[in-house]
Amino acid sequence: MRKMSKIVIMVCITAMILINLPNYEVGAEISGTAPSEAGDTLIGNVTVWKDEVITLNGNLTVNETGNLTLDNVTLLMNCTKNGSYHIEVQAGGEMYILNNLNIRSANEYRYLFWVKNDSNFEMRDSELSGCGFDSDYYNQGLVIEASNVVIENSAFSNNYNGIILSSSNNSITNCMFYNNHYGIYLHNSSGNIVKNCVFSNNNEGIHLFSSSNNEISNCYVSKNPIGIHLSSSDNNKIADCVFDKNDYYGIILFSSHNNNITGCVFCKNNYASIYLSYSSKNTISSCTSLKSVTGIHFSYYSNNNIVKGCNISDNVNGINITSSSNSNFIYNNTLDNVNNAYDECTNYWNSSSNGNYWSDYNGTDEYSIPGGNNKDSYPSGIFKKETKIEEGMPIMYPVIICIAIILVCIMLYGVIETKTIIIRCPACGKTIRVKKKVRPFNLECKHCGRKGVLR
Repeated sequence: MRKMSKIVIMVCITAMILINLPNYEVGAEISGTAPSEAGDTLIGNVTVWKDEVITLNGNLTVNETGNLTLDNVTLLMNCTKNGSYHIEVQAGGEMYILNNLNIRSANEYRYLFWVKNDSNFEMRDSELSGCGFDSDYYNQGLVIEASNVVIENSAFSNNYNGIILSSSNNSITNCMFYNNHYGIYLHNSSGNIVKNCVFSNNNEGIHLFSSSNNEISNCYVSKNPIGIHLSSSDNNKIADCVFDKNDYYGIILFSSHNNNITGCVFCKNNYASIYLSYSSKNTISSCTSLKSVTGIHFSYYSNNNIVKGCNISDNVNGINITSSSNSNFIYNNTLDNVNNAYDECTNYWNSSSNGNYWSDYNGTDEYSIPGGNNKDSYPSGIFKKETKIEEGMPIMYPVIICIAIILVCIMLYGVIETKTIIIRCPACGKTIRVKKKVRPFNLECKHCGRKGVLR
């Protein structure tokens, strides 16, 4: 009896232990510090969480001695109100997010995520959503203050902002940003690379504020009110990107200088493909703007910019220059729009030897730019291949065709009207068989030699 009682007690104790264990999936791996069931979790050693679904009811902090790897983990932040819990990687700490990790809110309340300066952070092949809730700096979303961060093959959706960078030399590649306020927000940030990313249905795809020497390339930016917005940001490069169906602008430059926009394609952006305001010494080259309201618009003291080698076609307006925007150089561009250009300021529409290609150039003299006294001194017309006439007496082609038609008609008439007939000679009375047209002819009788009209 005593033995049975001991067995029952051991079973009960075991059951109680099992009931109170965290609800990890079968095959889950925990090494180092386990996540807390209630309250905050502090990582101060080397810790790996793998193949788990974890719900946190408190903050997750990686301190200066901590090293946390999340591998194929679903991490649910169970906040009690917006911003009640956060994830923080402190200076000296390390965090590695890998392999289908999914961090999201467990309910309608939103969490915060901070990667502090002098920490190490990587995120690969993962997703982050439900992070951040307002415009206060640390409330915005994934705030990265560390440098040399690598983020690749990851998705950021339904956050206040996808990523906030205020650091240098970070790399964001092959990522997707959708349904955020800003996909990426760069603040006092330099030397960063954003490459091969997709930005869709955000308020702005990328916003740069007071940020320099960053490179954005090979990105697809679609269905945002504004694709990329540079504000007080200099010496950045935007290359080989596609801007498609953005509600207002593909790119805005506001008080931004010495930026380079090259090789980009803009299609069906409702207001303008590129809009410059208070922005100078920027270069726009080898870009294409199609089916937008305006290709490029210079406004409010945007001076000394260069537009060259661009194809600006099938827009309502090609290039518009207004509001004291002077000394801009526009040359070697193709303009084929409803209104090719408007310039009410003083600018240069040709280089020392090359002007632009105009769909409405009449082939004589200089090309006058509507709106003021500007001219293209070396204009060229746009000649469409389907209407080009080959050299070699083109006027003779219709004549030759008409002659050929007449000859064919004569031949057909002769064939149709010709048959074999029998005619009697009035002199000798004998008949002859001839293959001639049915009408009198001057013939010779082969019997008597009479010449004349034979009936």
